[in-house]
Formats: sequence, structure tokens, C-alpha cells
Amino acid sequence: MRVSSQYPKWPRTWGLDRFSMAQYRELVPIASRCSGAIVRNQKIAASRLKQSSFPKPGVIGLTFIIFVSIALFNSQRRMLNADGDLATHIFLGRKVLEHGITFTSDWSHTKPGGTFTAFEWLSEAIYLKAFELGGLAAVHVFATLVIATSITLVAVFFRSRLTPLLSMPIIGLVGLLSATHWIARPHLFTFLCLALLLGLVTRGISYRYLLFIGPFFAVWANLHPGFVYGLIMFGAFLAGDYVDQGWRRIPWLQVSAFGAAFTATFLNLLGWDLHLHIIEVLQDPRSYKLIGEYWPTEIWSFWGATFYCTVACLAIFCIAVRRLPKVSTLLVVLASTILAAEYFRNVALFALF
Repeated sequence: MRVSSQYPKWPRTWGLDRFSMAQYRELVPIASRCSGAIVRNQKIAASRLKQSSFPKPGVIGLTFIIFVSIALFNSQRRMLNADGDLATHIFLGRKVLEHGITFTSDWSHTKPGGTFTAFEWLSEAIYLKAFELGGLAAVHVFATLVIATSITLVAVFFRSRLTPLLSMPIIGLVGLLSATHWIARPHLFTFLCLALLLGLVTRGISYRYLLFIGPFFAVWANLHPGFVYGLIMFGAFLAGDYVDQGWRRIPWLQVSAFGAAFTATFLNLLGWDLHLHIIEVLQDPRSYKLIGEYWPTEIWSFWGATFYCTVACLAIFCIAVRRLPKVSTLLVVLASTILAAEYFRNVALFALF
């Protein structure tokens, strides 16, 4: 029996006499394809093994490593002693753990024997524990981790929206503007909370969302009064989100979300006295005359010029692409820009949200 030249000669010694010629012709191409697939799979596995042997950090890992390095090795003196408040916060943290959040002021030169209330009691207690763990070095490391984590969370937001080539310069600008307040103080927790809030609002609003937003703002209110800034940004986003949906129905979801956030801020050890204290500070004209953080952002300073150039670039970009962002994004940017221009301390918060 003759076999076509494109197939090997019929090997009678293999015990294949029971197969027909048609079956034999079908088996040869199948076997060749299987052997080719095995070789390809072996090459793919080898290349993957080679890649896994030398892991390369992505944008998120690089962001964390870079800002940990910068904050840890290049800003130690400023972070620990830019304004002298760190020692006070550590001291108050010890007072809180010993006497509670309200105690007699036995260290004041202007009001000795008066009653003092620690409005940032939770963050001050955390700083005290860091200090007891390893002194000022531990406080510095802890503040560095909070800063790097906050900026890394912002990088997570950009990862799914921009290419690494575009996201890295923007993340660098976020770090530069936030560096105006790289100081070991309770406001660093507002950095972290704002970055977390950015991740929450960009995931979409739903009724399941209410399970997280209440406890989140309750913890924030016990950490730092910066939760007021978070409420303003959250309210601006919810109002814009309602407009983006077309004004077609009563905004029960948005109202419920903001109501849950606002109500949760009263779940602190001071209750509504915390809110009264914040209003009192904001209405006191001495705050705007004596505290530099509450002064307007000056355009001729380095940080002011960087901030206003960033705002101008955002406006030029919107004009160049001839497309306005969503109303929710627009309201948040407008609110944060106004607050940052009015109070210098909000420039860093503008960068993070």
C-alpha cells in the first residue's frame, strides 16, 4: 500500500495495522499541532518565570518608595520642628490618656488653672504612642508613612484614568503642593482621610455606600477638625453628582449620604461642642491676623505661584480639549480652589482632593 509523500511511511512494526489510512492521515497533523503547542507553552512559562525573578515596581510602588524616601531623608528638621507644635501635641496626648479630654491647664502662662479641652484627642494620643515607641525618630517615621500613603492613594485614583507617563508628573505635583504642610501634626490625618474620601466618592454613590461614610466621618471628627473641609468637598461632589444625573428625581440618595456624614461627625467625645469650637475659631479675627496658615495664598511666593500656575493649567487644559468635566468634578475643583486661595493651609488639601 502506497502512502502520499507528505506523510511518513506506514510503520507496520508499530502495530498500527488496525488503523485505516484515513485515520492515520488525521492523526499525524493533530500530533504535530499538539507538539507545537507544548513547545509554545514551555517558552511562555520560561519567559514568565524569568520576569517573576526580577519584579519591577509599578506606578503605585514607585510613588510610595519615592515619597517615603523624600519625607524620611530630606525633611526631618522641618517635619519635627517647623512650628513647635509637635511637643505640645505629644504633651496633650499624655494628658488625654491620664485625665480624659478635659482637664485643668497647669502649664499655661496666660490662663493658668483654666479648663483645657483636647479637640484633637485621638490624633494626639496616637502621636504620643509613636513617641513612646521610639522617640522622635518613630514620630518622624510614622508621619512619613501617613504622607506617603496619602499620596499613594491619590496615585491609585490616577492609575485607571491616565497612562504612567502622564500620571507620574501629576503625582509629583500633588506631592509638591502637599509639601507645604509636611509637618508632624494632627492635620496629617486629614491628608489621609481626604485621600480615602477621594477613593470612596469615585466608586459611585449607592445606598450600600452609607454603611461606610458614617463611621468614616465619625473617626475623622475625632482625629482632626479638618473633617469640615471634607464635608464641604463631599457636599460639592454630591450636588454635582445629582446634576450629572439629570435633575430627574428627588436626590434621596445624595441627601441621605450627606446626612449620614454630617450626623456622624457628632459621634465624638465632645458632641456638638466640637462644632461650636470650630465656628468660634473661624469667627475670631485674631486667627486671621496672627496665624500665618489662615492668611490668603500670595501669588508671589513659591507655593502660591505653584498653586496658581496649577489652576491656570487646569483651565487651559479644559479650554484646549473643548470639553468641560463633569459637574461633580467642576464643583469640587472650584470649592477647593477658593478655599486654597483664601487660606494658605488649604493648598495641600487642594492637591490631595
